[in-house]
Amino acid sequence: MSHLRDLCSRLLRFLFPSAMQHLRGLCWEVSWRRSNFAPKWSNRGVSPEIVEAMETGWLPAHGAVLDIGCGLGEVAAWFSERAYTTVAIDISKSAVRKGRMKHKHLSSPPELIVLDICAARPPDRQYGILIDRGCLHQIPREEIPNYVRNVAQVAGPSARMLLFVKAFRNGQPFGDLAERQRQISWVSKAFAGVFTFERVSETYLDRHQGRDPDTALPGLVFWLTRIPAVPQLQK
Repeated sequence: MSHLRDLCSRLLRFLFPSAMQHLRGLCWEVSWRRSNFAPKWSNRGVSPEIVEAMETGWLPAHGAVLDIGCGLGEVAAWFSERAYTTVAIDISKSAVRKGRMKHKHLSSPPELIVLDICAARPPDRQYGILIDRGCLHQIPREEIPNYVRNVAQVAGPSARMLLFVKAFRNGQPFGDLAERQRQISWVSKAFAGVFTFERVSETYLDRHQGRDPDTALPGLVFWLTRIPAVPQLQK
């Protein structure tokens, strides 16, 4: 039965892509509109990998930042406090509204924008830093090329991206090599010709960083580097 539901869902997304995009946005809007919406991955501050990438110099010390699927914009605000020009996008109007209220006290708050990354390109700033802490793995597989295309169009020539994806779920042990390789293959294929990954490591996407077994959300983080575009020869 679950296989049939999945097949029907894929068929509907193929036949009515705009309607399915609207439905996905509506589902997130309904969730974020609730005053008590508090999923396991919320209120987690800034991931240690982002701090590490900054402190080691892997991320550039200045420039423009794009926070993809920002939620309330905690990551974007963290970069704004460090003098980066920061844009944060989310599909939910309520998430963006709440995020703007939450960070309006900052001297230079991030620019939070309602945008579906699969349907539209973010503001063109040629971002040197891109962060996705759980947006990509929420997107139907057939729409991932749209995501990658829209991200690629605004990524600077030497952009760096930290991509967090869920992994090691449904009974798979944390760190399982086969699961790790499956995720590496998926990400490599999705970003082929656009980004290459320098490293990948296990992580947790929940607010307790895996310390609470009841709320643990294991995953992987990819450290991606933009592949320079090859200039087109004029005829």
